[in-house]
Amino acid sequence: YIAVTKSFTPNRDWLNDYLYPLNAYKATDLLFRVYNRVGQLIFETRDWTKRWDGRFKGQPADMGTYVWILIYTDIRTGKKYNLKGSSILLH
Repeated sequence: YIAVTKSFTPNRDWLNDYLYPLNAYKATDLLFRVYNRVGQLIFETRDWTKRWDGRFKGQPADMGTYVWILIYTDIRTGKKYNLKGSSILLH
């Protein structure tokens, strides 16, 4: 199971500064996308070690709820997963 945090605080204190899929080292074909409340794509990566730092177009993103989609294949079983959820960005 790959988890995504429910909230994060990108204030550069090295504690919960990023939004990303945790422990995804056993995943292949990974795609992680983050959308704002109006459905605009804010962040996208195919590398689970790339993390969203809470910025959009070089500026801090608004505080609030962001929807994420995580698609990946489990290396061990070959099963494909399509997960959806939301996380809160706090300043």
